Amino acid sequence: MSGFVFYIVEDEQLKAAAKACKNALLCYSNYHFAREGGYFEPSAEANPFLHTWSLGVEEQFYFLFPLVAVLAYGRGWLKARYLGGFVLVGLAISCFMTFQYPIRAFFALESRAWELGAGAWLAVAVARGTLPGWLSHRAVAATSLVLLLLSVVLLRNGDLVPAPLAALAVLGAVLFIGGRAGGSGSRLHGIFASVPLRFLGRISYSLYLVHWPLIVFVRSWRGELTPAIAAGLAVGGAHMLWAMLESLPARQAQLARRVWDKRGRA
Repeated sequence: MSGFVFYIVEDEQLKAAAKACKNALLCYSNYHFAREGGYFEPSAEANPFLHTWSLGVEEQFYFLFPLVAVLAYGRGWLKARYLGGFVLVGLAISCFMTFQYPIRAFFALESRAWELGAGAWLAVAVARGTLPGWLSHRAVAATSLVLLLLSVVLLRNGDLVPAPLAALAVLGAVLFIGGRAGGSGSRLHGIFASVPLRFLGRISYSLYLVHWPLIVFVRSWRGELTPAIAAGLAVGGAHMLWAMLESLPARQAQLARRVWDKRGRA
């Protein structure tokens, strides 16, 4: 990824990219971009590391949450209802920050932790068997899809983000995953279990990593891209990254099992 920055001609853009790269390596790029300006600023669009702000939020959360979870588990506090309370309090904090400090609220862990906390609530509820039964109703799956599509439309310009508008996407995702898209017999589940969508799911993390640097690089070289070309480049690059790196541990494990089986039969 970092090799692409050297194709950015302007010195100022190169310096900005180098600074963002350093902060991304330190898992701090969300706060770096909060200081530099808004996500939707024209100057931010030329930075190939802009997308790492959300990776920074995730890394910070995944570092702190397990520590808190271990302490909470030892005291019997790791329960879905407590996590639900954390999500609601976090949402209230996020609403306050969105109105008072909108740029920081967009990037900061303290205003985004509730979104990841909702996923933790779902995981704990599933593990403890306390997931509400009504989540599996097919009407819930349809509602979740409407919420997700609505969030795509309403979140495009960044107004009232992360709160309260991001609650649409978070709630939609929790309902969709928790209800398993209506269950294995539903039409919606069949659509999302199809080969093309499973392929996109498989490469989704690689897609996240490569999509923005590729778009910035090609845009700086060839000019503005159509959405179809941008999507094609991103999916192609993501598949290459997945095939060469992300799937490598699984292939190595499979090879090790074969070698072990052969030795066992010998």
